[in-house]
Amino acid sequence: MKTMKKATIITIIIALALTFSIPNQSFEIEKAKANSSKVIDVSIADQRMTIIENYQIINQFPISTGTWDMPTPIGTHQIYNHIPNAYSTPYDLYMPNWMAITSDGSYGIHGLPYWQYSWGRVYEGENHLGWRVSHGCIRLSLANAEWLYDWAPNGTTVIVHNESGIQANYTPPDYAAEIIDQSPSNITLKPGETTNVWVKLKNIGKNWWYNVGQYPIHLGTDNNRDRASSFSNSSWIGANRPVKLATSGVSYGQEATFNFTITAPQEMKEYEEHFRPVAENHSWFNDPDIVWHINVWQPAYSNQWISQSNYPTVAAGDKIELQIKYQNTGSQTWKNSGANPVRLATSHSQDRNSIFYDQTSWLSPNRLTNLAETEIDPGEIGTFNFTIQAPHTPGVYTEYYQLVAEGANWMEDNGVFLNIYVTN
Repeated sequence: MKTMKKATIITIIIALALTFSIPNQSFEIEKAKANSSKVIDVSIADQRMTIIENYQIINQFPISTGTWDMPTPIGTHQIYNHIPNAYSTPYDLYMPNWMAITSDGSYGIHGLPYWQYSWGRVYEGENHLGWRVSHGCIRLSLANAEWLYDWAPNGTTVIVHNESGIQANYTPPDYAAEIIDQSPSNITLKPGETTNVWVKLKNIGKNWWYNVGQYPIHLGTDNNRDRASSFSNSSWIGANRPVKLATSGVSYGQEATFNFTITAPQEMKEYEEHFRPVAENHSWFNDPDIVWHINVWQPAYSNQWISQSNYPTVAAGDKIELQIKYQNTGSQTWKNSGANPVRLATSHSQDRNSIFYDQTSWLSPNRLTNLAETEIDPGEIGTFNFTIQAPHTPGVYTEYYQLVAEGANWMEDNGVFLNIYVTN
């Protein structure tokens, strides 16, 4: 860290102390009694704030502290005041839910700052949380700053340190976890479709985690707790227990991954699936907020590529017969005639006229053929037979294809193509 002369530090502090315009306070200080059981722990190394009450962790937030040349002051501080919307004159910005942590008011905790213009507000981005980007204050998201503003009375201890982890005194619960990583939380599945999900958790409790013995660690359903999940399948321990701890003997600070599959129910709608670890026969963990947002949906017309002819070699001007097969993964039966016939069409770009157009067999220059079978029900495989006529210029050509239900919709683009070698 770059050192500064004492006089320079004093000048900066005085300048910062004059930064804030103090409006009339709506916060009733006399009613806010300091509580020694409430502590705010700020780790600059982790860019993380930990909220402790009655020696238990009740919340943790990502933060932004000061840059290297404008650092957040290290040490034990306290909350000195509450200002609903403080204003910085030098930077011409507002700091919602301001709480000073130094007696001169030069440093504080606040929500993401914003600039006020005639046409509205422009906020600092939430993507800056987790990085050292502030002028020395401690920034929180707007929602977390509002929560902390109401939770922390004047006199609340604020510990700021460079170390990773928590320096404030607290008693970890017997079993607790925090999320380190998780498979994508937004998923779209078709009815009956199965996919793999996982979550990596860190042990932040006192006790080791085991997958056998008196208190085996399982992942259980939550919100409502112990409910039977609509996404359970035969690989689960039970309808309310998707999986047990894979690695036995996980100590404090170590990580473990819970990996399991989910199978979508038949009802098409949006679901929220919540889970929480449980030490069987002992207690449920704290809530690390493990959730997947799952949209169960199946389009009327949908497909999956199955097979196709080998890349052909054909003499200029000659014809060759080819084939592509697709599986019907939609909810609607495919038909080769009627209101919505399913056809093989040109793609990349859609509906382009192909130079391999065969006038005697194609439906049009951008439609190769109809479904060969009369009908293909969902789950079955349909065949598309077609003939191409090579152009008179030799070379290697790439032709892309896609299914379309005429009058309804284009189906997914599976990137189906043929490299066609035209020779002399």
